[in-house]
Amino acid sequence: MIRYQPLLGLSARVAGDAMGIDPLREGTDGGSPADFTAREGFYPFWSGEWTLNRLNRRHSMPKSDWLALLISYVYVFAIIFAGEGLRKWRGYSVDFTRKVIHIGVGTWVFGTVALFERWYLAIIPPVTFIVINYISYRQQVFKAMETGEKGQLGTVYLPISFAVLLWLFWSRPHIAAAGIMAMTWGDAFGSIIGLRWGRRKYEVFDRTRSLEGSAAMFAFSFASILITLVAMTALGWPATFLYALTAAVFATVVEAFSPWGIDNLTVPILSAGLLYLIGV
Repeated sequence: MIRYQPLLGLSARVAGDAMGIDPLREGTDGGSPADFTAREGFYPFWSGEWTLNRLNRRHSMPKSDWLALLISYVYVFAIIFAGEGLRKWRGYSVDFTRKVIHIGVGTWVFGTVALFERWYLAIIPPVTFIVINYISYRQQVFKAMETGEKGQLGTVYLPISFAVLLWLFWSRPHIAAAGIMAMTWGDAFGSIIGLRWGRRKYEVFDRTRSLEGSAAMFAFSFASILITLVAMTALGWPATFLYALTAAVFATVVEAFSPWGIDNLTVPILSAGLLYLIGV
């Protein structure tokens, strides 16, 4: 489990002076001086302390969850309409625009954990899009993300897994983000490369896969999880590499064995669960 280490007392004093708070007399929200330091100190982006600080700051630059909600909806609809534009005016296939939307929306997990302070508000956009995407699936509203095939509910499963991971791992956002990255980048590029260059086929539960697609799933899952853990935790390189490698192998196996197209549920949730269980 990650231990967020505070900066030196001098740094805490400087931060406190800048905000009119004495960290040696009182902590944040009644906490200890060390708690104040860990929450309010200044940290580099790539450290785990930066994430904790961004999520818990109250005194220096209070953020509005309502503004975060607005930004979230604007961002997601912009991605969807961009996909529609690529389909209508550039002639790209639905298979391609669907993955563009998949990657763009999934990557918003970083914006979510950076902007929101309360988990129950952070899950409002994905919960909303469970309903919107189901309506789109039934009525073919956003054709850029609908294949038209019966039972293709990946666009509904994606916001479900997004909301579930935010709810379960709000206090450990690196785990939620890593799980979503395995789905966002790994699954998307596994599908793209498998469809385009897949030659060596195999079947699992009557679903055809390709070794090339599974290899791409592993490679992009590993890279995206590694980058996430490096950016959002204070783990050393050997541990980070091993955790990312383990999660990527696991995500690839889960994707291959997920029946009925539910990999948008199984890959992120089970991958995040594994990272939690192994102590990331």
